[in-house]
Amino acid sequence: MKKQTTQNEKTRIFKTGLVLVSLTIFTFTNVNAMNAITQANKANETTMFVEFSLMSSLPATQNAITFMRVEEAIEKNEELRNLFFGIQPTVLINNGGITINSAEPAILAKCRDNAVNKLYDKEEDYKNVKVLHIYIDDLNYSDLDLSLLNSFSNLEYIIISFTYEACGNTSDSCILSLVQNMIKTGDKPITVLYQLSISQ
Repeated sequence: MKKQTTQNEKTRIFKTGLVLVSLTIFTFTNVNAMNAITQANKANETTMFVEFSLMSSLPATQNAITFMRVEEAIEKNEELRNLFFGIQPTVLINNGGITINSAEPAILAKCRDNAVNKLYDKEEDYKNVKVLHIYIDDLNYSDLDLSLLNSFSNLEYIIISFTYEACGNTSDSCILSLVQNMIKTGDKPITVLYQLSISQ
């Protein structure tokens, strides 16, 4: 009887030991799995942060149009800077009509916002224009339909300059949104540059 009791006791201790070993292995495995998940989550968070940081510094795009601040576009590109702000053969477009400042074909066009409809006219003088610079003088400006700029066969850039307090407090925080709403998409890739340009 005593031998039987001892044997039962050994069996019970052995089973208890097995349970403890199983629990230890289970706990260790789960801790490792949780650590792996935590590391994976941290890696994902880091990747998402980097992707967000990169995305926030990229130019905005809308169909075939890229939107950028003027300053960003010309900062590291001397050729663009000269094309935009150097002395170029220019066609001037306003309500009074169209004038050209050179005998050479114009590669720059300057237009007041109240004459935007003249950009849709069939004009030989528009054919070589690479840069179209539009000045927005007040909130009653017209939209620009790129699909109707048929005479601008070499157009690469459009600059939109707001010459009034479009956002208030000399801020340009709303300019991108205003320009995106103003431009009606065409089917040709083009870069639209924007700026707040208030005379002091």
